[in-house]
Amino acid sequence: MRHIANSRMYARGRPHSLQRDFCRLLNLGVRFDLTICDVFATLCS
Repeated sequence: MRHIANSRMYARGRPHSLQRDFCRLLNLGVRFDLTICDVFATLCS
């Protein structure tokens, strides 16, 4: 059996790319929040 070439005229985008960006942004926000907490804990002690 031969392979059939992809006959789509327009390539589709990846549906999970938005989800990956959201997880990356969420992870960055959590790290930033923990950093702020560490700075305040260091200043207050």
